[in-house]
Amino acid sequence: MQDLLHGLRSDGPRYHQREWARRGTAVAPLACMTPSQNSKKRRKRSYTNGIFFVAVVAAIAGRAAVARGGVSVQIGEPGFYGSIDVGGFPPPQLIYPRPVIIEPVPAAVLPQPVYFHVPPGHAKHWSKHCHQYNACGQPVYFVQDRWYQQEYVPRYREFHDGHGHGKGHGHGKGHDED
Repeated sequence: MQDLLHGLRSDGPRYHQREWARRGTAVAPLACMTPSQNSKKRRKRSYTNGIFFVAVVAAIAGRAAVARGGVSVQIGEPGFYGSIDVGGFPPPQLIYPRPVIIEPVPAAVLPQPVYFHVPPGHAKHWSKHCHQYNACGQPVYFVQDRWYQQEYVPRYREFHDGHGHGKGHGHGKGHDED
C-alpha cells in the first residue's frame, strides 16, 4: 500500500528529484515530471530548435546568394583583396620588408615575388590564408592598406578608366570599321 501511495504524494516531483539525486541520475525523464514542468521543457526545446533551424536556413541562403555572384569587387576598387601589379606605380609601402614564403620551393625554381593587398590579419597569419589566394609557394610582399587606397587605387582608375593612356579596354572607337 505504501508503494501505491508513493506516487500520489503531494511533493511527488521533489521527492522523485531527491531520489534521482540519491541514485546518481542527473536528469529526470520527461514522463516523470509534472505536466507544467513537462510543457515548459518542451516549449524551451522547441524554441531552441526553432532558432537553430532559422540560423541554418539563413547560412545556406547566404552562401547560395554568394554562389550566384551577388557581389563582385574588382582590382582598383575599395574592398578588393588579392594580387596587384605594382609596375608603373610609386614604390609600395610594405607591411614586412622581406617577402613571406609558406611552402618552400627549390632555389632553382624560385618565382618572382608578387604583391598582395590583403585584409587585416591575413598577412600576419598568411599560412592560414595563402591557399585562398593560390600563393603558398610564392614569395609575397604585402602592401599597406593606406598605400593601396591613397596611391594605387586612384592611379589604377585613372589609367584603366580611359582618362589616362591605358589600354582602352572598352573605351573609344572600335577597330571593326575599315
